[in-house]
Amino acid sequence: MKIQKTWPLLLVSIFLAAPAAVQAQVYCKYTTNGSVVTLYKYTNHVGAGAVTVSNFVDAIASDAFLSATYVTGITLPSSVTNIGSYAFSGCTGLTSASIAGSANIGLQAFYNDSALTSLTLTAVTNIGGYAFENCSSLTTVTLPSTLASLGASNENAFDGCADLTAINVAAGNPYFTSSNGVVFNSNLTTLIEFPCGLGGTYRIPSTVTTIASEAFGQNFVVTNITIPNSVTNIQNIAFDNCTSLLKANFMGNAPVNDGSIFTGDSLTVYYMTNASGWSNPWDGQVALPWNMTLKLNALKFPTQTNWIGFTITGPTNFNAVVQVCTNLHTQVWTPISTNLLTNAPTATNGTGYFSELGKTNVYWAGRFYSVYPQ
Repeated sequence: MKIQKTWPLLLVSIFLAAPAAVQAQVYCKYTTNGSVVTLYKYTNHVGAGAVTVSNFVDAIASDAFLSATYVTGITLPSSVTNIGSYAFSGCTGLTSASIAGSANIGLQAFYNDSALTSLTLTAVTNIGGYAFENCSSLTTVTLPSTLASLGASNENAFDGCADLTAINVAAGNPYFTSSNGVVFNSNLTTLIEFPCGLGGTYRIPSTVTTIASEAFGQNFVVTNITIPNSVTNIQNIAFDNCTSLLKANFMGNAPVNDGSIFTGDSLTVYYMTNASGWSNPWDGQVALPWNMTLKLNALKFPTQTNWIGFTITGPTNFNAVVQVCTNLHTQVWTPISTNLLTNAPTATNGTGYFSELGKTNVYWAGRFYSVYPQ
């Protein structure tokens, strides 16, 4: 009887691959477990360039491309559903990564890929803790509508991405949403991730009740945070190593915290004089009451039908933000002016002035003003 010799399917797949893919594939090693094919090792070599993984691959093993410094691009087909821990960690020459499938991305999978500037996540479902930590050249990221989990407790997915100024969420995601580049849960009650490269002053939306663990972690450029009275819970190390953060302005009672939320920081906490639960120090930081007033000033702004003006008094060198509301039932407040409070050499408080003009008395009757620090 004649015996017909058969070649392993994997070997046939390599030699039948398109010419452009052959060079990449000969540096790959695979294992199989039933019908699951895993790329478990890529051999780094000079001139590796952009690597396109074949569509018979189902998973990328942990450490598979670890420190493959000559790889400049990686394209994963929709067949890949799992990317192991550290799979592409230390690929310092990697500038682009495209993941087409509904993959799970493991712990620190792209850790320290400092040249990565282009990231395409078409249908990814889970992004593990510190998955893109220290990808310091990323500037914007869009999370797909399929994403169901992002990071882990104390493990910000984009931790240390110093140039990242916006993390956007695609429309239709049932778990997450974004506003001005900041990631929240779908109903905007939990602030989940604030980009490490988004600096300056930030006012947390009044819908937020919880600030997630390490939400602001490793942000070296944010300087001033205003936290609304809706926030009742700040999870551990929420603001750890925010080394440029100078002021945290709390608009309500002291939120629940474990004493670690400002780990590695040096700032002043300001709270309203009528709020409860505060002490000095608070969470290891100097905590001071602020008392800011908004007073109608008829002397500086004479009584006319087309003028209204206020004197603002409060802590020196604070920015006082005047906001207006036209319906006290809905409580929708709109910021309309920012004023720096300065003082004379002998004064203890700073003052500033705000005015609106060109309106009628009927117009003023329907407007309510308040002020908050920045």
